[in-house]
Amino acid sequence: MAIRLPVVLAQHARRVAAYTDCEESWITSLLFEERLDATLVSDLASIQPDSTDYLCLAGLKGDFVLVSWEDSSAVLRELNRLGFDSFEIVPVDGAAKVSSAQRNQAVKKIYLMGFNKGIPVSELVGQLKRLLESKATPVFQLQLVPKGANIPSSKVLPVVSDFSTSPSLATKATGNSAPAATGISEFKVSYPASSTKSHVGNDPLSREHLPTGIPGGGNFAYEDDDFPHIDNLVDELDRFDS
Repeated sequence: MAIRLPVVLAQHARRVAAYTDCEESWITSLLFEERLDATLVSDLASIQPDSTDYLCLAGLKGDFVLVSWEDSSAVLRELNRLGFDSFEIVPVDGAAKVSSAQRNQAVKKIYLMGFNKGIPVSELVGQLKRLLESKATPVFQLQLVPKGANIPSSKVLPVVSDFSTSPSLATKATGNSAPAATGISEFKVSYPASSTKSHVGNDPLSREHLPTGIPGGGNFAYEDDDFPHIDNLVDELDRFDS
């Protein structure tokens, strides 16, 4: 499932064209963006706990973006007034983070972006799209282990750096010794030991009728049970040759 990022636009307290035009430009741009869900609420200072705007903010369970005319300290004050806690305000412009989270509480991140009339809205929306992509990309945390640290074997995964045939690789990975791999130096065909019959003499499948150059030069044996019609086939070939 694709990750979506809610974007809450908090209006200015003064409803004049200088502010409303900028807010409308934001809404128009976000309507055409995928996975950026825009929501317009009143000025944070005017929101009351029994209002629909409050219910909108309370319904945001995960991280979201807040675009506001206020700075991070004012946003923190108003959210605390409304009873919200355990969140961290992360200004997108790189300013210092502000947190209201208590110890051992799950922290929800609120990415704060200010309405900036000096920067094109398309550029600011581009920052939100990059933020969305960064949240959609999986991040794996690597931990450096000090040399000589005692780590349970269940936590250690084998690392294969080459195609070495050393038995030490299997010992490290499974805890069991394994014989060293050898090169292909001989050719063998093995069958079950029972009812094994070596065909020699004039039999077309005898050793002297086999192709030459087989490495190892061992006996070429097979089971009668593996070839139930071989005798009949040989007889038919003999009759055909005669």
